[in-house]
Amino acid sequence: YDAGANITKLLKNGDFKDGFNGWENSLGTGTYYYESVDIVGCENWDGTGQIYQTLEGLKDGMYFVTMAAAYRPSNDPMSYAYNAYIYLNDNCVYMPSCYETYMPVEEAVDGVNCNLSIAAADVDQKVTDENGETIGYAIHGTPSIAIAAAAGRSICHMITNVTDGKLTVGVNDPGSKYGSDWTGWANIQLVYLGSMEDADAQLSTVLEDQIARANTLLNKYQFESGELYTKLPNFSQALRDQLTAEIAEAEAATTPEGKYAVVEKFSQTFKDIYTCKRNYVDTM
Repeated sequence: YDAGANITKLLKNGDFKDGFNGWENSLGTGTYYYESVDIVGCENWDGTGQIYQTLEGLKDGMYFVTMAAAYRPSNDPMSYAYNAYIYLNDNCVYMPSCYETYMPVEEAVDGVNCNLSIAAADVDQKVTDENGETIGYAIHGTPSIAIAAAAGRSICHMITNVTDGKLTVGVNDPGSKYGSDWTGWANIQLVYLGSMEDADAQLSTVLEDQIARANTLLNKYQFESGELYTKLPNFSQALRDQLTAEIAEAEAATTPEGKYAVVEKFSQTFKDIYTCKRNYVDTM
């Protein structure tokens, strides 16, 4: 395969039409095939774990993955809490929360960009304003994430530099200790980009995702020190400072090598934030 090739077919059951067969998984409770768009929506409900595949014997170079992915922590459709993430080897980005990607009422088209009628238990959850008025619909179940993928909603991106012929692509939901978390993903697409220089545009796309998640953590996420501390745990000022510095570094990066270095830094910081929040819960 050459630079620019879509190599999703190298994944066993990469479209999940055969359930979770072919994947190493402790994550995954259900799938739904949305025939009209030929996409399978996958989910995990109220549990933790990973689902992944490792490919070997690949060409060295840059690899890029996209998928629709969304996370609803503690079954709260209006939360900014992050736990689940997508990854390629050691690089990762948090999934956006379902609240961040809700479809405004005025733009909602059932079966096209949201799910208002398929499987009553899985229709999109209502997002309301301070007056209790419905302003949008948040991704909810497997039909919803499949429809979102077809509509280009809640798309996540990640990139990695393979140097030993091995590539692992996956989803990890370590979970909140509050429980009742939902993780959804669909339409994984894997592309071989070639050299670092060939990957410049995709590196910028990945950084956009990581910067967006970082800004949410810094400016929108509100921790709870009271009864809901397991649902909305705090994390350290040192990690907040790291996020701020990495945002600035990402925005200043002009070379592929510089951009990739920040992708790696964000990836580690996101993992460290999860660990810090869990430690916060354990010490309360």
